Amino acid sequence: MTLSRQTVLVILMLLFLIGGGFYYFVTLPVKQEILRLSEDAKREQSLVDNLAKAEQEQLSDGTVAFSPDFQWKIPEGPYLEQIMLDLTRVETISGVEMDGIGLSNSAETNVQQSGVAAGQGVQQAGQQQTLSFPPIGESAQTDIPRFPHLARVGITTKIKGTYTQVHRFFEEVRALPRIMRVEAVKVAGRSGNLLLFDASDAQTVQLSAEVTLAAYFDPDLQSVFPQRLPIIVPPPEKRQSPFQ
Repeated sequence: MTLSRQTVLVILMLLFLIGGGFYYFVTLPVKQEILRLSEDAKREQSLVDNLAKAEQEQLSDGTVAFSPDFQWKIPEGPYLEQIMLDLTRVETISGVEMDGIGLSNSAETNVQQSGVAAGQGVQQAGQQQTLSFPPIGESAQTDIPRFPHLARVGITTKIKGTYTQVHRFFEEVRALPRIMRVEAVKVAGRSGNLLLFDASDAQTVQLSAEVTLAAYFDPDLQSVFPQRLPIIVPPPEKRQSPFQ
């Protein structure tokens, strides 16, 4: 049985379309996910390396050596007002709409819990929370660097915008002077489910996301950084301060 030239061309075209569809809908998303996880792993490792270096680098007199900008990355206090201002600026630059910002200070939570326990007659020593940063996709292990002096500021918010705006939001968060760790992101589309779309829809498809971030501070650094950081407030738009 011989096949005509047209039949062969049709078969080849079908195979080409099937192969292209398989690559676009199966292989390409997997490659993009691998690339995203690799970038996340590099950022997580960079965070761990910076924290470990700060813990281990000692001067001859026993004090810790810090770079000049370390206080901006991990300050001695929570600086909640600066976090609010930074995220508001990120909202403006990225173009997303943020539905409120929730902040939680682990240091204050530990103090409150210790106070309640003491009031109930329970003897409980004030213990600092020990933070660890296991690699992405792996469980906590004993050999993972741990930082007993760090306190965590939990940040929760909901954002809405196009794919481009949401992507820009996380890019601006990563560029902040304060170290911000993205702990969880739940993205949904217009129908409430995750969407598949191509690059041409990046400017039009609306997404919503529940975002959980974390910033850190070390109360023990107050002796190292006795001078508090200034609160950076953006200047009023198209207005001049009368006090200048």
